[in-house]
Amino acid sequence: MNPTHIPKNPHKETPFLSLLSLKLLRLILLSLFALFASASYAFAGTISGTVTDNANNPIEGINVSASLKAGNNWGYGGYTATDADGKYTISNL
Repeated sequence: MNPTHIPKNPHKETPFLSLLSLKLLRLILLSLFALFASASYAFAGTISGTVTDNANNPIEGINVSASLKAGNNWGYGGYTATDADGKYTISNL
């Protein structure tokens, strides 16, 4: 072993700026994860069904609408019309 060689201290303190940068990076990554996770739940609902008369025959051209409720507030959800088989689908709710 070389007597003039002084080994580096493996427990050397990390500079403050590096700690701050690491914390900032973690915060940014966590924020991005939360943003994408919440976005995947924001528009995930679909309503579909069939409109029929009393004899269970499908009815074409019936307007169907959906409203969203968040707490005490109502908002616009979407609308569509039934097809020839009486079926409808409203997505992105």
